[in-house]
Amino acid sequence: MKHTIRFVIVGIGASAAITALTVSCAKRPEAITATPAIRASWDPSNLQKSIAFYETRVKRDPRAAIESSALSGLYLDRYRETADAADVARAERFARHSLQIRKKNNASGFIRLAQALNAQHRFKEALAVLDEGHAGTEEGIGRSLRADILMELGRYSEAANTLKPTQAIEGNDELLRPVRARFLGLSGKSDEAITEMQRTTRESDANFDVTAPQAAWFHMRTGDMLSGRGRYDEAQSEYKTAVALFPRDFRSFTGLARMALEQRDYVASAKWSSKALEIVPSIDALAIAESAATATGNTSAASSLRSQIDAIARIQRSAGIVYDRQLANYYADHGMNLPVALSLARKELKARQDIYAWDTLAWCAYKNGKLNEAVEASGHALATGAQDAKLLLHAALINREAGRISESASCTRKCIAANPTYANSNGAPALLSSLETAVLKPANHEVTR
Repeated sequence: MKHTIRFVIVGIGASAAITALTVSCAKRPEAITATPAIRASWDPSNLQKSIAFYETRVKRDPRAAIESSALSGLYLDRYRETADAADVARAERFARHSLQIRKKNNASGFIRLAQALNAQHRFKEALAVLDEGHAGTEEGIGRSLRADILMELGRYSEAANTLKPTQAIEGNDELLRPVRARFLGLSGKSDEAITEMQRTTRESDANFDVTAPQAAWFHMRTGDMLSGRGRYDEAQSEYKTAVALFPRDFRSFTGLARMALEQRDYVASAKWSSKALEIVPSIDALAIAESAATATGNTSAASSLRSQIDAIARIQRSAGIVYDRQLANYYADHGMNLPVALSLARKELKARQDIYAWDTLAWCAYKNGKLNEAVEASGHALATGAQDAKLLLHAALINREAGRISESASCTRKCIAANPTYANSNGAPALLSSLETAVLKPANHEVTR
Protein backbone atom coordinates (compact mmCIF):
# COMPACT_ATOMS: atom_id res chain seq x y z
CA MET A 1 0.00 0.00 0.00
CA LYS A 2 1.29 3.44 -0.90
CA HIS A 3 0.87 6.39 1.42
CA THR A 4 0.99 10.08 0.58
CA ILE A 5 4.12 11.66 2.03
CA ARG A 6 3.69 15.01 3.75
CA PHE A 7 5.86 16.86 6.23
CA VAL A 8 4.84 15.95 9.77
CA ILE A 9 6.12 16.43 13.29
CA VAL A 10 5.15 13.78 15.81
CA GLY A 11 5.39 14.70 19.51
CA ILE A 12 3.94 13.66 22.84
CA GLY A 13 2.61 16.90 24.26
CA ALA A 14 1.63 15.78 27.77
CA SER A 15 1.10 19.33 28.98
CA ALA A 16 -1.24 20.06 26.09
CA ALA A 17 -3.37 17.00 26.69
CA ILE A 18 -4.17 18.04 30.25
CA THR A 19 -5.31 21.56 29.39
CA ALA A 20 -8.97 20.61 29.70
CA LEU A 21 -8.38 19.26 33.20
CA THR A 22 -7.31 22.64 34.54
CA VAL A 23 -10.63 24.05 35.72
CA SER A 24 -12.33 20.89 36.91
CA CYS A 25 -9.35 19.42 38.75
CA ALA A 26 -8.59 22.71 40.43
CA LYS A 27 -12.09 22.68 41.83
CA ARG A 28 -12.08 18.99 42.87
CA PRO A 29 -9.04 18.04 44.96
CA GLU A 30 -10.76 14.84 46.10
CA ALA A 31 -10.33 11.61 44.14
CA ILE A 32 -12.39 11.28 40.98
CA THR A 33 -14.33 8.09 40.39
CA ALA A 34 -13.84 5.96 37.30
CA THR A 35 -17.37 6.54 36.04
CA PRO A 36 -16.99 7.51 32.36
CA ALA A 37 -18.26 10.91 31.36
CA ILE A 38 -20.94 11.26 28.72
CA ARG A 39 -18.73 12.49 25.93
CA ALA A 40 -19.77 13.43 22.42
CA SER A 41 -18.27 11.30 19.67
CA TRP A 42 -15.32 12.82 17.89
CA ASP A 43 -16.38 15.04 15.00
CA PRO A 44 -13.50 16.75 13.13
CA SER A 45 -15.86 19.39 11.76
CA ASN A 46 -16.30 20.84 15.26
CA LEU A 47 -12.64 21.82 15.47
CA GLN A 48 -12.69 23.13 11.92
CA LYS A 49 -15.71 25.31 12.72
CA SER A 50 -13.98 26.71 15.80
CA ILE A 51 -10.86 27.52 13.81
CA ALA A 52 -12.90 29.22 11.11
CA PHE A 53 -14.78 31.24 13.74
CA TYR A 54 -11.60 32.57 15.39
CA GLU A 55 -9.87 33.16 12.07
CA THR A 56 -12.76 35.45 11.17
CA ARG A 57 -12.62 37.19 14.55
CA VAL A 58 -8.88 37.84 14.28
CA LYS A 59 -9.20 39.03 10.70
CA ARG A 60 -11.86 41.52 11.72
CA ASP A 61 -9.90 42.71 14.76
CA PRO A 62 -6.14 42.18 14.33
CA ARG A 63 -5.58 43.71 17.79
CA ALA A 64 -7.57 41.00 19.57
CA ALA A 65 -4.94 39.41 21.83
CA ILE A 66 -7.20 36.85 23.51
CA GLU A 67 -8.72 35.69 20.22
CA SER A 68 -5.26 35.38 18.66
CA SER A 69 -4.14 33.23 21.58
CA ALA A 70 -7.28 31.12 21.33
CA LEU A 71 -6.67 30.60 17.61
CA SER A 72 -3.11 29.51 18.37
CA GLY A 73 -4.48 26.93 20.80
CA LEU A 74 -6.91 25.59 18.20
CA TYR A 75 -4.12 25.18 15.65
CA LEU A 76 -2.21 23.23 18.30
CA ASP A 77 -5.27 21.02 18.82
CA ARG A 78 -5.42 20.28 15.10
CA TYR A 79 -1.70 19.59 14.98
CA ARG A 80 -2.09 17.00 17.73
CA GLU A 81 -4.74 15.28 15.67
CA THR A 82 -2.89 15.39 12.33
CA ALA A 83 0.84 15.97 13.15
CA ASP A 84 0.85 18.55 10.35
CA ALA A 85 3.82 20.88 10.92
CA ALA A 86 2.02 23.74 9.15
CA ASP A 87 -0.37 24.01 12.07
CA VAL A 88 2.51 24.29 14.54
CA ALA A 89 3.90 27.18 12.49
CA ARG A 90 0.46 28.85 12.51
CA ALA A 91 0.17 28.34 16.26
CA GLU A 92 3.55 29.96 16.82
CA ARG A 93 2.69 32.91 14.59
CA PHE A 94 -0.61 33.71 16.32
CA ALA A 95 0.81 33.18 19.82
CA ARG A 96 3.58 35.67 19.01
CA HIS A 97 0.98 38.04 17.57
CA SER A 98 -1.04 37.81 20.77
CA LEU A 99 2.01 38.63 22.88
CA GLN A 100 2.97 41.53 20.62
CA ILE A 101 -0.42 43.04 21.38
CA ARG A 102 -0.29 42.37 25.10
CA LYS A 103 2.03 40.52 27.48
CA LYS A 104 0.46 41.58 30.75
CA ASN A 105 -2.29 39.19 31.91
CA ASN A 106 -1.68 37.00 28.87
CA ALA A 107 -0.43 33.73 30.38
CA SER A 108 -2.21 31.74 27.66
CA GLY A 109 -0.17 33.54 25.01
CA PHE A 110 3.10 32.57 26.70
CA ILE A 111 1.96 28.98 27.23
CA ARG A 112 0.77 28.48 23.67
CA LEU A 113 3.97 29.93 22.24
CA ALA A 114 6.01 27.61 24.48
CA GLN A 115 3.88 24.66 23.40
CA ALA A 116 4.39 25.47 19.72
CA LEU A 117 8.15 25.79 20.20
CA ASN A 118 8.22 22.57 22.21
CA ALA A 119 6.44 20.72 19.41
CA GLN A 120 9.16 21.91 17.01
CA HIS A 121 11.90 20.64 19.38
CA ARG A 122 13.00 24.20 20.09
CA PHE A 123 13.20 23.36 23.75
CA LYS A 124 15.52 26.09 24.99
CA GLU A 125 13.44 28.76 23.27
CA ALA A 126 10.28 27.30 24.81
CA LEU A 127 11.82 27.39 28.27
CA ALA A 128 12.88 31.01 27.76
CA VAL A 129 9.28 31.91 26.87
CA LEU A 130 8.01 30.33 30.08
CA ASP A 131 10.68 32.20 32.02
CA GLU A 132 9.58 35.50 30.49
CA GLY A 133 5.94 34.87 31.36
CA HIS A 134 6.80 33.26 34.70
CA ALA A 135 4.30 35.15 36.84
CA GLY A 136 1.40 33.69 34.87
CA THR A 137 2.85 30.27 34.00
CA GLU A 138 4.26 28.97 37.29
CA GLU A 139 1.28 26.76 38.16
CA GLY A 140 -1.03 24.32 36.41
CA ILE A 141 -0.45 23.78 32.73
CA GLY A 142 2.59 26.08 32.64
CA ARG A 143 4.32 24.18 35.40
CA SER A 144 3.55 20.87 33.72
CA LEU A 145 4.95 22.18 30.44
CA ARG A 146 8.10 23.43 32.15
CA ALA A 147 8.74 19.98 33.66
CA ASP A 148 8.15 18.34 30.28
CA ILE A 149 10.69 20.63 28.58
CA LEU A 150 13.26 20.15 31.34
CA MET A 151 13.03 16.38 30.83
CA GLU A 152 13.55 16.81 27.09
CA LEU A 153 16.70 18.76 27.90
CA GLY A 154 17.91 16.06 30.29
CA ARG A 155 17.67 18.43 33.27
CA TYR A 156 16.03 15.83 35.47
CA SER A 157 16.84 17.27 38.89
CA GLU A 158 15.22 20.57 37.88
CA ALA A 159 12.22 18.67 36.54
CA ALA A 160 11.94 16.85 39.87
CA ASN A 161 11.85 20.16 41.73
CA THR A 162 9.23 21.52 39.35
CA LEU A 163 7.04 18.47 39.93
CA LYS A 164 7.02 18.74 43.72
CA PRO A 165 3.45 19.22 45.00
CA THR A 166 2.55 22.78 45.90
CA GLN A 167 0.08 21.67 48.56
CA ALA A 168 0.79 19.95 51.83
CA ILE A 169 -0.69 16.60 50.83
CA GLU A 170 1.36 14.57 48.37
CA GLY A 171 -0.35 14.07 45.01
CA ASN A 172 -2.98 16.81 45.36
CA ASP A 173 -1.72 18.59 42.27
CA GLU A 174 -3.65 16.59 39.65
CA LEU A 175 -2.41 18.70 36.77
CA LEU A 176 1.11 17.41 37.23
CA ARG A 177 0.21 13.73 37.34
CA PRO A 178 0.73 12.85 33.65
CA VAL A 179 4.14 14.50 33.62
CA ARG A 180 4.99 13.08 37.04
CA ALA A 181 4.16 9.62 35.65
CA ARG A 182 6.60 10.22 32.82
CA PHE A 183 9.27 11.29 35.32
CA LEU A 184 8.71 8.20 37.45
CA GLY A 185 9.18 6.01 34.38
CA LEU A 186 12.41 7.75 33.45
CA SER A 187 13.61 7.34 37.04
CA GLY A 188 13.31 3.54 37.02
CA LYS A 189 9.94 3.42 38.79
CA SER A 190 7.93 2.00 35.92
CA ASP A 191 5.25 0.30 37.99
CA GLU A 192 4.63 3.48 40.00
CA ALA A 193 4.49 5.41 36.73
CA ILE A 194 1.84 3.07 35.37
CA THR A 195 -0.26 3.39 38.53
CA GLU A 196 -0.05 7.19 38.36
CA MET A 197 -0.98 7.22 34.67
CA GLN A 198 -3.88 4.83 35.16
CA ARG A 199 -5.26 7.08 37.89
CA THR A 200 -4.96 10.13 35.64
CA THR A 201 -6.64 8.26 32.78
CA ARG A 202 -9.59 7.40 35.01
CA GLU A 203 -9.88 11.06 35.93
CA SER A 204 -9.90 12.12 32.28
CA ASP A 205 -12.56 9.51 31.51
CA ALA A 206 -14.76 11.01 34.23
CA ASN A 207 -14.27 14.59 33.06
CA PHE A 208 -16.75 15.78 30.44
CA ASP A 209 -14.53 18.80 29.66
CA VAL A 210 -11.92 16.48 28.13
CA THR A 211 -12.44 16.03 24.40
CA ALA A 212 -12.36 12.60 22.76
CA PRO A 213 -8.84 13.10 21.26
CA GLN A 214 -7.55 14.32 24.63
CA ALA A 215 -9.08 11.35 26.45
CA ALA A 216 -7.56 9.05 23.84
CA TRP A 217 -4.13 10.52 24.55
CA PHE A 218 -4.29 9.38 28.18
CA HIS A 219 -5.19 5.85 27.15
CA MET A 220 -2.43 5.86 24.53
CA ARG A 221 0.20 6.92 27.08
CA THR A 222 -1.01 4.28 29.53
CA GLY A 223 -0.75 1.74 26.72
CA ASP A 224 2.80 2.84 25.96
CA MET A 225 3.84 2.37 29.59
CA LEU A 226 2.18 -1.04 29.89
CA SER A 227 3.66 -2.21 26.60
CA GLY A 228 7.12 -1.14 27.72
CA ARG A 229 6.81 -3.51 30.66
CA GLY A 230 5.57 -6.39 28.51
CA ARG A 231 2.00 -6.16 29.85
CA TYR A 232 0.63 -6.55 26.35
CA ASP A 233 -2.97 -7.58 27.06
CA GLU A 234 -3.53 -4.54 29.26
CA ALA A 235 -1.74 -2.30 26.76
CA GLN A 236 -3.88 -3.59 23.90
CA SER A 237 -7.02 -2.72 25.84
CA GLU A 238 -5.77 0.83 26.39
CA TYR A 239 -4.78 1.33 22.75
CA LYS A 240 -8.11 0.00 21.49
CA THR A 241 -9.99 2.26 23.89
CA ALA A 242 -7.98 5.17 22.50
CA VAL A 243 -8.86 4.44 18.87
CA ALA A 244 -12.51 3.90 19.81
CA LEU A 245 -12.52 7.40 21.28
CA PHE A 246 -10.47 8.94 18.48
CA PRO A 247 -10.46 6.83 15.27
CA ARG A 248 -7.53 8.80 13.81
CA ASP A 249 -5.22 8.12 16.74
CA PHE A 250 -2.23 7.04 14.67
CA ARG A 251 -0.04 6.89 17.79
CA SER A 252 -2.18 4.13 19.29
CA PHE A 253 -2.26 2.22 16.00
CA THR A 254 1.54 2.51 15.94
CA GLY A 255 1.68 1.23 19.52
CA LEU A 256 -0.42 -1.78 18.57
CA ALA A 257 1.85 -2.44 15.57
CA ARG A 258 5.03 -2.22 17.66
CA MET A 259 3.58 -4.49 20.32
CA ALA A 260 2.59 -7.11 17.73
CA LEU A 261 6.07 -6.94 16.18
CA GLU A 262 7.70 -7.60 19.57
CA GLN A 263 5.45 -10.65 19.93
CA ARG A 264 6.39 -11.76 16.39
CA ASP A 265 2.79 -11.50 15.22
CA TYR A 266 3.83 -10.03 11.89
CA VAL A 267 0.40 -10.18 10.28
CA ALA A 268 -1.14 -8.12 13.09
CA SER A 269 1.83 -5.76 13.06
CA ALA A 270 1.37 -5.15 9.34
CA LYS A 271 -2.35 -4.55 9.84
CA TRP A 272 -1.93 -2.03 12.64
CA SER A 273 0.96 -0.19 11.01
CA SER A 274 -1.05 0.10 7.81
CA LYS A 275 -3.87 1.76 9.75
CA ALA A 276 -1.39 4.18 11.31
CA LEU A 277 0.13 5.00 7.92
CA GLU A 278 -3.27 5.72 6.40
CA ILE A 279 -3.48 8.60 8.87
CA VAL A 280 0.11 9.87 9.27
CA PRO A 281 3.19 8.47 7.47
CA SER A 282 5.52 8.60 10.48
CA ILE A 283 8.97 7.02 10.35
CA ASP A 284 8.10 4.92 13.41
CA ALA A 285 5.12 3.29 11.69
CA LEU A 286 6.97 2.90 8.39
CA ALA A 287 9.91 1.21 10.16
CA ILE A 288 7.60 -1.21 11.97
CA ALA A 289 5.75 -2.01 8.75
CA GLU A 290 9.06 -2.58 6.94
CA SER A 291 10.24 -4.97 9.67
CA ALA A 292 6.98 -6.92 9.51
CA ALA A 293 7.15 -7.11 5.71
CA THR A 294 10.77 -8.29 5.81
CA ALA A 295 9.96 -10.93 8.45
CA THR A 296 7.19 -12.37 6.28
CA GLY A 297 9.31 -12.36 3.12
CA ASN A 298 7.28 -9.62 1.44
CA THR A 299 10.31 -8.06 -0.23
CA SER A 300 8.28 -5.84 -2.55
CA ALA A 301 6.39 -4.20 0.32
CA ALA A 302 9.58 -3.86 2.35
CA SER A 303 11.34 -2.12 -0.54
CA SER A 304 8.43 0.26 -1.03
CA LEU A 305 8.40 1.14 2.67
CA ARG A 306 12.14 1.80 2.66
CA SER A 307 11.64 4.13 -0.29
CA GLN A 308 8.99 6.04 1.65
CA ILE A 309 11.35 6.42 4.61
CA ASP A 310 14.03 7.75 2.25
CA ALA A 311 11.48 10.19 0.81
CA ILE A 312 10.67 11.54 4.28
CA ALA A 313 14.39 11.89 4.99
CA ARG A 314 14.83 13.95 1.82
CA ILE A 315 11.86 16.16 2.71
CA GLN A 316 13.27 16.76 6.17
CA ARG A 317 16.70 17.67 4.82
CA SER A 318 15.16 20.10 2.33
CA ALA A 319 13.17 21.64 5.20
CA GLY A 320 16.36 22.18 7.18
CA ILE A 321 15.76 19.47 9.79
CA VAL A 322 19.19 18.07 10.64
CA TYR A 323 18.28 15.80 13.55
CA ASP A 324 15.82 12.96 13.92
CA ARG A 325 16.29 10.16 16.42
CA GLN A 326 13.70 7.90 14.76
CA LEU A 327 15.49 8.08 11.42
CA ALA A 328 18.92 7.69 13.06
CA ASN A 329 17.78 4.58 14.93
CA TYR A 330 16.17 3.15 11.80
CA TYR A 331 19.41 3.50 9.85
CA ALA A 332 21.45 2.02 12.71
CA ASP A 333 19.05 -0.90 13.21
CA HIS A 334 19.29 -1.77 9.52
CA GLY A 335 23.01 -1.11 9.13
CA MET A 336 22.40 1.46 6.39
CA ASN A 337 23.52 5.07 5.89
CA LEU A 338 25.55 4.69 9.08
CA PRO A 339 27.58 7.94 8.77
CA VAL A 340 24.31 9.82 8.24
CA ALA A 341 22.80 8.08 11.27
CA LEU A 342 25.73 9.15 13.46
CA SER A 343 25.52 12.73 12.20
CA LEU A 344 21.78 12.83 12.95
CA ALA A 345 22.36 11.42 16.42
CA ARG A 346 25.07 13.95 17.27
CA LYS A 347 22.91 16.83 16.09
CA GLU A 348 19.92 15.43 17.98
CA LEU A 349 21.97 15.57 21.17
CA LYS A 350 22.64 19.26 20.60
CA ALA A 351 18.90 19.91 20.52
CA ARG A 352 18.03 17.82 23.57
CA GLN A 353 20.02 15.83 26.07
CA ASP A 354 17.50 13.33 27.43
CA ILE A 355 18.37 9.66 27.92
CA TYR A 356 16.90 8.69 24.55
CA ALA A 357 19.12 11.15 22.69
CA TRP A 358 22.10 9.64 24.51
CA ASP A 359 20.93 6.12 23.64
CA THR A 360 20.53 7.09 19.99
CA LEU A 361 24.08 8.42 19.93
CA ALA A 362 25.37 5.32 21.72
CA TRP A 363 23.70 2.97 19.25
CA CYS A 364 24.75 4.90 16.17
CA ALA A 365 28.34 5.29 17.42
CA TYR A 366 28.45 1.54 18.13
CA LYS A 367 27.24 0.73 14.64
CA ASN A 368 29.90 3.04 13.22
CA GLY A 369 32.67 1.39 15.24
CA LYS A 370 33.12 4.42 17.51
CA LEU A 371 33.32 2.30 20.64
CA ASN A 372 34.64 4.85 23.15
CA GLU A 373 31.93 7.32 22.15
CA ALA A 374 29.32 4.55 22.35
CA VAL A 375 30.34 3.47 25.86
CA GLU A 376 30.32 7.03 27.18
CA ALA A 377 26.95 7.84 25.60
CA SER A 378 25.43 4.59 26.85
CA GLY A 379 26.46 5.48 30.38
CA HIS A 380 24.53 8.73 30.10
CA ALA A 381 21.52 6.85 28.68
CA LEU A 382 21.39 4.61 31.75
CA ALA A 383 22.06 7.38 34.28
CA THR A 384 18.45 7.77 35.48
CA GLY A 385 17.88 4.04 36.00
CA ALA A 386 15.05 3.79 33.46
CA GLN A 387 13.72 0.24 33.04
CA ASP A 388 13.67 0.46 29.26
CA ALA A 389 14.43 -2.88 27.66
CA LYS A 390 15.71 -1.38 24.42
CA LEU A 391 18.15 0.98 26.14
CA LEU A 392 19.38 -1.86 28.33
CA LEU A 393 19.89 -4.20 25.38
CA HIS A 394 21.82 -1.53 23.49
CA ALA A 395 24.01 -1.03 26.57
CA ALA A 396 24.54 -4.79 26.88
CA LEU A 397 25.75 -5.11 23.29
CA ILE A 398 27.98 -2.03 23.52
CA ASN A 399 29.58 -3.18 26.77
CA ARG A 400 30.13 -6.68 25.40
CA GLU A 401 31.95 -5.24 22.40
CA ALA A 402 34.07 -3.11 24.75
CA GLY A 403 35.04 -6.18 26.75
CA ARG A 404 33.05 -5.04 29.78
CA ILE A 405 31.54 -8.47 30.30
CA SER A 406 30.16 -8.03 33.82
CA GLU A 407 28.49 -4.72 32.88
CA SER A 408 27.06 -6.32 29.75
CA ALA A 409 25.63 -9.25 31.70
CA SER A 410 24.09 -6.91 34.27
CA CYS A 411 22.38 -4.86 31.53
CA THR A 412 21.14 -8.03 29.85
CA ARG A 413 19.55 -9.30 33.07
CA LYS A 414 17.86 -5.94 33.59
CA CYS A 415 16.59 -6.03 29.99
CA ILE A 416 15.02 -9.44 30.54
CA ALA A 417 13.45 -8.28 33.81
CA ALA A 418 12.09 -5.11 32.24
CA ASN A 419 10.31 -6.79 29.34
CA PRO A 420 10.79 -10.57 28.90
CA THR A 421 8.95 -10.73 25.57
CA TYR A 422 11.02 -7.95 23.98
CA ALA A 423 14.17 -9.51 25.42
CA ASN A 424 13.32 -12.95 24.05
CA SER A 425 12.47 -11.66 20.59
CA ASN A 426 15.82 -9.85 20.45
CA GLY A 427 18.02 -12.70 21.64
CA ALA A 428 18.76 -11.46 25.16
CA PRO A 429 18.62 -14.92 26.86
CA ALA A 430 21.19 -16.33 24.44
CA LEU A 431 23.32 -13.24 24.92
CA LEU A 432 23.19 -13.65 28.69
CA SER A 433 24.18 -17.30 28.43
CA SER A 434 27.25 -16.42 26.37
CA LEU A 435 28.16 -13.61 28.75
CA GLU A 436 27.88 -15.82 31.81
CA THR A 437 30.29 -18.26 30.16
CA ALA A 438 32.60 -15.35 29.38
CA VAL A 439 32.60 -14.22 33.00
CA LEU A 440 33.90 -17.64 33.97
CA LYS A 441 36.68 -17.37 31.37
CA PRO A 442 37.55 -13.65 31.17
CA ALA A 443 40.99 -14.21 29.70
CA ASN A 444 39.50 -15.80 26.61
CA HIS A 445 36.72 -13.27 26.05
CA GLU A 446 37.76 -9.85 27.27
CA VAL A 447 38.54 -7.37 24.49
CA THR A 448 41.10 -4.61 24.94
CA ARG A 449 40.34 -1.40 23.05
